Amino acid sequence: MHISKLERVLFEKINEDRKGENLPALPLDKTLCKIARAHADDMLKNDFFGHTGSDGRHTQQRARQAGLRVPVYENIGWRSGPDPKPEMVLEIQKSFMNEPKDQPNHRYIMMLDKLKFVGVGVSQKNDQVAIVQVFTDGDPTETTSPGH
Repeated sequence: MHISKLERVLFEKINEDRKGENLPALPLDKTLCKIARAHADDMLKNDFFGHTGSDGRHTQQRARQAGLRVPVYENIGWRSGPDPKPEMVLEIQKSFMNEPKDQPNHRYIMMLDKLKFVGVGVSQKNDQVAIVQVFTDGDPTETTSPGH
């Protein structure tokens, strides 16, 4: 599976942070990556920041449209600065990890011990970078046809 350099940086940092909490590394899933990348692209292309896409669909609806029938959890982040680069992606991840433990936030989602897979998407436009992390505690290979 092909992922960009910035997506690789994000994926590796997620697992490094999980390891620091004595949690297992999460394998990368191509369908979750597709969902994450499409939402990151949508946010920058349509100039918005949120869990609901420009088409009005939320995270679970996007997962269903991709054929998944497992629950998903989504984190999104955004930064602006000269030349999007790995440091910007790492800043977003660091801000997530600096959130309080045991509260419903980005850190909490990433550190759920029940998680089994992750997908990451990073999009760049001019001086902006958007990241999306999509996690599941189910098996993303258990799919259903889109629209069902």
